[in-house]
Amino acid sequence: MSSKSSGGIAPYKYQFYYKKSNGLEKSIQSYSNANNIDYTLGEAGNYILGVRVKDDKNTITEQEIADYKVIGFTNFAGGNGTAENPYRISDVSMFC
Repeated sequence: MSSKSSGGIAPYKYQFYYKKSNGLEKSIQSYSNANNIDYTLGEAGNYILGVRVKDDKNTITEQEIADYKVIGFTNFAGGNGTAENPYRISDVSMFC
Protein backbone atom coordinates (compact mmCIF):
# COMPACT_ATOMS: atom_id res chain seq x y z
CA MET A 1 0.00 0.00 0.00
CA SER A 2 1.09 3.55 -0.51
CA SER A 3 -0.23 6.98 0.36
CA LYS A 4 0.34 10.43 -1.10
CA SER A 5 -0.53 13.43 1.03
CA SER A 6 -1.09 17.11 0.43
CA GLY A 7 -2.49 19.95 2.46
CA GLY A 8 -1.85 20.37 6.14
CA ILE A 9 1.66 21.06 7.37
CA ALA A 10 4.50 18.82 6.17
CA PRO A 11 6.24 16.62 7.16
CA TYR A 12 3.69 13.82 7.30
CA LYS A 13 3.69 10.58 9.30
CA TYR A 14 1.84 7.49 8.07
CA GLN A 15 0.18 4.65 9.96
CA PHE A 16 -1.07 1.64 7.97
CA TYR A 17 -3.55 -0.85 9.37
CA TYR A 18 -6.19 -3.41 8.52
CA LYS A 19 -9.47 -4.44 10.12
CA LYS A 20 -10.89 -7.93 9.96
CA SER A 21 -14.58 -8.53 9.31
CA ASN A 22 -15.11 -8.74 13.09
CA GLY A 23 -13.91 -5.12 13.40
CA LEU A 24 -10.60 -5.97 15.10
CA GLU A 25 -7.95 -3.47 13.99
CA LYS A 26 -4.30 -4.49 13.56
CA SER A 27 -1.52 -1.97 12.97
CA ILE A 28 0.80 -2.89 10.12
CA GLN A 29 3.06 0.14 10.58
CA SER A 30 3.08 2.64 13.45
CA TYR A 31 3.38 6.32 12.51
CA SER A 32 6.56 6.81 10.48
CA ASN A 33 7.91 8.81 7.55
CA ALA A 34 7.45 5.81 5.22
CA ASN A 35 4.44 6.39 2.97
CA ASN A 36 4.40 2.85 1.54
CA ILE A 37 4.60 -0.69 2.87
CA ASP A 38 4.70 -4.27 1.65
CA TYR A 39 2.55 -6.59 3.72
CA THR A 40 0.89 -9.95 3.16
CA LEU A 41 -2.35 -10.72 4.95
CA GLY A 42 -2.00 -14.10 6.60
CA GLU A 43 -5.41 -15.62 6.08
CA ALA A 44 -8.40 -15.55 3.77
CA GLY A 45 -11.24 -13.22 4.65
CA ASN A 46 -12.77 -9.79 4.17
CA TYR A 47 -10.69 -6.83 5.26
CA ILE A 48 -10.70 -3.07 5.46
CA LEU A 49 -7.30 -1.59 4.59
CA GLY A 50 -6.49 1.86 5.88
CA VAL A 51 -3.96 4.61 6.34
CA ARG A 52 -3.90 7.46 8.82
CA VAL A 53 -1.81 10.51 8.00
CA LYS A 54 -0.65 12.91 10.70
CA ASP A 55 0.80 16.28 9.79
CA ASP A 56 3.29 18.41 11.73
CA LYS A 57 0.45 19.97 13.77
CA ASN A 58 -0.82 16.47 14.74
CA THR A 59 -3.90 16.81 12.56
CA ILE A 60 -4.96 13.30 11.51
CA THR A 61 -6.88 12.25 8.43
CA GLU A 62 -7.83 8.72 7.44
CA GLN A 63 -8.66 6.83 4.25
CA GLU A 64 -9.94 3.25 3.98
CA ILE A 65 -10.53 0.65 1.30
CA ALA A 66 -13.56 -1.41 2.32
CA ASP A 67 -14.38 -4.98 1.27
CA TYR A 68 -10.88 -6.07 0.32
CA LYS A 69 -11.17 -9.82 -0.15
CA VAL A 70 -8.36 -12.33 0.24
CA ILE A 71 -9.22 -15.82 -0.94
CA GLY A 72 -6.75 -18.59 -0.26
CA PHE A 73 -6.32 -21.75 -2.27
CA THR A 74 -9.13 -24.23 -1.91
CA ASN A 75 -7.47 -27.51 -2.85
CA PHE A 76 -4.12 -28.92 -1.88
CA ALA A 77 -3.61 -31.45 -4.62
CA GLY A 78 -0.54 -33.16 -3.18
CA GLY A 79 3.19 -33.29 -3.61
CA ASN A 80 5.99 -33.20 -1.09
CA GLY A 81 7.93 -30.14 -2.30
CA THR A 82 10.77 -31.98 -3.99
CA ALA A 83 11.87 -31.40 -7.58
CA GLU A 84 10.46 -34.80 -8.50
CA ASN A 85 7.13 -34.24 -6.72
CA PRO A 86 6.45 -30.49 -6.27
CA TYR A 87 3.55 -29.18 -4.24
CA ARG A 88 0.38 -28.92 -6.32
CA ILE A 89 -2.33 -26.42 -5.49
CA SER A 90 -5.49 -25.93 -7.49
CA ASP A 91 -8.23 -23.29 -7.65
CA VAL A 92 -5.99 -20.37 -6.66
CA SER A 93 -7.53 -16.93 -6.53
CA MET A 94 -5.63 -14.73 -4.13
CA PHE A 95 -7.08 -11.23 -4.41
CA CYS A 96 -10.47 -10.05 -5.57
